[in-house]
Amino acid sequence: MKTSKTVGEAVSRLGYANTSIIYHHVKRLGIETPKEWLLKPGVRKQRQRMVPEVIMHHEMDRAWSGGLIQGEGGIVAHYSKRVDVTALDVRAAMTDPDPIFRLCDSFGVARPPKSLPKQPGRKPIWECVVGGLRAYRVLQEILPFLFGEKLKEAKRALEFFTPYGYRQGRFGGYDIWPRSEFPFRTKGGARIRNLEMARYGAKE
Repeated sequence: MKTSKTVGEAVSRLGYANTSIIYHHVKRLGIETPKEWLLKPGVRKQRQRMVPEVIMHHEMDRAWSGGLIQGEGGIVAHYSKRVDVTALDVRAAMTDPDPIFRLCDSFGVARPPKSLPKQPGRKPIWECVVGGLRAYRVLQEILPFLFGEKLKEAKRALEFFTPYGYRQGRFGGYDIWPRSEFPFRTKGGARIRNLEMARYGAKE
């Protein structure tokens, strides 16, 4: 089953009548669903083509981006209930939009058209976020320029997630970065949660 590139291929090999039966058995037996099955045919390759193998070609861009992530960034994860997958995110947020714009340029993503919803009594926050495969490759490239606990967090993320930047199932931040091993994340956790609330809304 795990060698099948699509759920349809697995259905044919195992002789099931339809895909719902194989998903039933996968869930009942606690087998991890192959990542390729979570995407429609062709989508996985399309997404990979959209993400270059090398995100930042110049060492200066990697060093600058690593410095910003070291001081103002976060290595986090978010869960998608629809496909039951946890994805890696690399993000940075500041009140000054210019460094955020440059970071987006370095990471190869669009600049944010506007700031996050402003909280009463606070300045607008601008944010750059990359996820999945792009986030994984970004971490690989800035790893030599990270230090201390941030370096440990990055190494743990690269070990925990697949090279596509995802992992099957639901995992919270403390599942990936336990408090006992990463005590400094507790202090920054509230700030990250506030950013997520502003970005995705209270329902998340």
